[in-house]
Amino acid sequence: MANAYVSVAVGLLTFGVGLLGLFLQRLVPERHMSAGSRDMIGAVMGLLSLLLALVLGTLVGSAYGFFASQKADVESLCARSLELDLAFRQYGPETEALRKALKTSMQEALDAIEGDAEAYRRHFQLAGTCPSSRNGTTRYPHSPPIGRFSRS
Repeated sequence: MANAYVSVAVGLLTFGVGLLGLFLQRLVPERHMSAGSRDMIGAVMGLLSLLLALVLGTLVGSAYGFFASQKADVESLCARSLELDLAFRQYGPETEALRKALKTSMQEALDAIEGDAEAYRRHFQLAGTCPSSRNGTTRYPHSPPIGRFSRS
């Protein structure tokens, strides 16, 4: 929503400066309104237009590249999830809980991708996955203790 406010503000500012320019044109002495001055202003405006077109083209190109990369990642995730679900189905009814968990996880991921903030927090929150231990280090909940740091 803030982007819309900025866009409207820039549009109004541009319109206002244009009107100011039309007003100030009357105050410019006639010697500054020669054909050479007008040609120079036209050339500078053409150069600025070209630079603006290059910048906008680069911006659109990078946005499309990001979108295409995200789309490919989501398509790959969906295909691999379907393959995993089919593999679970082949193992029989004992994998029904895994299939249900996979379906729930994929639904949360879809909701998070579509912009649901609560689903994003639930799906991508790492606080429950990597709790801190007593001595300040972090480890995974199901990983066994290693070496001299093992619990006795």
